[in-house]
Amino acid sequence: TDSVLPNASIMFSGGVDSSLLAISFGIVGVKDVALINFCANESAPDRKSAREAYEELKVAFPNTNWTLKEFTGSLTE
Repeated sequence: TDSVLPNASIMFSGGVDSSLLAISFGIVGVKDVALINFCANESAPDRKSAREAYEELKVAFPNTNWTLKEFTGSLTE
């Protein structure tokens, strides 16, 4: 029988650690992965890195449905 892996969510900066975690989900065949990016403002370096890594993940693992969810604001809001 085919096993179905659960969906996954990752706090995603696009840096090495979060990208490696995302890659591991792609390798094992997780079908739906939400990449959650939280930045203080739109021009934060992590926002750009997350967008670039997201595009690369879509190409590298086309059988995984990647979703980049961006949130902007302060932790006090």
